[in-house]
Amino acid sequence: MNLEDDLEVTLAFENSNILHTASLNGNSNYISEDRWRELLTKVTLDSMADEEMQPFADESLYTIDLLNTLIECAHWISQIRANPQESRDLRDMASKRLRAHSTRMESMCLEGTAKAFNMGSLREVPDEESITGFRFESTTVKFAQVYASMLNFQIILCRMVYELEVIAGNAGEDEYAAYKVACTQLWNFVPYLSRVDTVAALHMIGVILPSLEAANEIELEYIVDECYKADKYSKRLPQDRETFIAKSILLAKSRTGRL
Repeated sequence: MNLEDDLEVTLAFENSNILHTASLNGNSNYISEDRWRELLTKVTLDSMADEEMQPFADESLYTIDLLNTLIECAHWISQIRANPQESRDLRDMASKRLRAHSTRMESMCLEGTAKAFNMGSLREVPDEESITGFRFESTTVKFAQVYASMLNFQIILCRMVYELEVIAGNAGEDEYAAYKVACTQLWNFVPYLSRVDTVAALHMIGVILPSLEAANEIELEYIVDECYKADKYSKRLPQDRETFIAKSILLAKSRTGRL
């Protein structure tokens, strides 16, 4: 890959989700390979150089390390689920590591949100039609995508922490509540789907998909409706709604080591 070719780099980065999925489904963690790590580092640093991205600039490279950790921990959880009694040490280690990352990501999101509000890059607007009662408005699509991705990372972290609590025989009420809060925060972007072009909307739908597992019946109907409204021209989503929901939940389970 030619890292000096902007088009080649952009095309590869746009397919980074494939790397994530492939790393979960096989024996190789592609994100840890030098060539892909170099690519992610280049694109991340380039994108964070813009003034609008300053709320997240200080932690930009951390997200690459975090993605690598998410893949590793997903494999661990799969092992722990297969042999819960024999994997207590691994479970405790994974839980401690995930909680540390979750705390850091939560702090990062809170600080980034405060900075974004102050800069005017992000606004939280009351919206009676939104399932959360609010909607996020962003000055640029790029900022919205990065911020939504941060929330998506937090959702995955929280769901993994909750899973380990359940495996340990605990109710995990606090852990599930934190997971639901992160999902609800991301759902503030659902009304945004109809305010951007189709390509941007489909990217955002991909970020939102893993959170559908946390939705109740009313929330699920609303989110799925909005996804299909945003996809009315490109027709990229499955025609059958139940298939779409099932694939979304399958994706969430894959990302958190529960397949």
